[in-house]
Amino acid sequence: MMNKLNNLWLICFSCLAFVFAACDDDAPEAPAQIDGMILVNQGNLSQGNGTIDLYDPETSVMQQGAYRAVNGVGVEGIIESVTTEGEDMLIMVNQFSGPGKVIFADAASLENEHEYSSAANLYSPRYAAYTNDRAFVSVWGPYEPDYSLLNSSVAVFNRSSHELEKNIPVPSGPEGVLVDGTNLWVANSFTDSITIINTGTLAVARKFKAVSGTSKIMEAPNGRIWTLAGDTISRYNPSTFALESKVKLPGSATKWQFVGNTLYFLTQSYSPDYSTTYNKLYKLDISQEAGQPQQVLEMDDARLFWVNPITSEIYLGVAAGADPGTLLRLSADGTELDREPAGVFPHQFLAR
Repeated sequence: MMNKLNNLWLICFSCLAFVFAACDDDAPEAPAQIDGMILVNQGNLSQGNGTIDLYDPETSVMQQGAYRAVNGVGVEGIIESVTTEGEDMLIMVNQFSGPGKVIFADAASLENEHEYSSAANLYSPRYAAYTNDRAFVSVWGPYEPDYSLLNSSVAVFNRSSHELEKNIPVPSGPEGVLVDGTNLWVANSFTDSITIINTGTLAVARKFKAVSGTSKIMEAPNGRIWTLAGDTISRYNPSTFALESKVKLPGSATKWQFVGNTLYFLTQSYSPDYSTTYNKLYKLDISQEAGQPQQVLEMDDARLFWVNPITSEIYLGVAAGADPGTLLRLSADGTELDREPAGVFPHQFLAR
């Protein structure tokens, strides 16, 4: 495995060297396979400089600008999120003005396969989820003069042809989406509701009340569905949709991850002048009904985290304003092990 990884990384870096030695417009030959983690850097909205890097946790080697190196051009916008499943990757991209777009790419090579953009059907795409034959993308739609969202929807794409099949209207501000069996859960962040859509018929099956501001949905290892709304996480029965419990967090959370029965989450608050973001990482044993969150570490301007489920090492993406950020690798107790350069606003870390 290590020889394969080393050979692949040599191919990638050889391609990059060729790019810098030749004309900037010449794209390197795309490698047949790239292993490693995906580091998503959101970028600055006014500059549209979101980037996708690759990182190998076994060797701590970072390949910056991997998507551009493979395709010859970048995503040309800010990256709201990236979703992968098997060989498929969806990149949700927004621009300073005009419609957003989704990029269908190969998850292994990062090669751009198709782009879809539409002011009518895809204004501000957010998150995505897959079934075997479809991809579902939450779409905010354009702001009204009073900053309300009246045309929010879920865009349904054919996974093979990449064609848009339908836009399903949902309450304003859809964010997190999750496929559970034949149900698509949609968190409507501008309201206090969750929408359930049948993934086969594409009909809205039900809508029920949730904590106001619910923005993220995730399935725990035990099959229960959890939602995140600021400083509150809620657990739902996936069969009855009944609310089973709510837990108050010690702060407003922005990122979360399950590692077995342990829920890790990153809280966020701001300095009075908003120049610094204060972040703390906590863990919570969800198998204990009366369990309390325990602080793991704190790090200013940490915009992402990921806990390696095998080694328990912690990765933090630290932002530096509009300048490139840093990816830190820490031990389970928070001791820094090493660091690598990242792009502007490190935003998401994906295992493949």
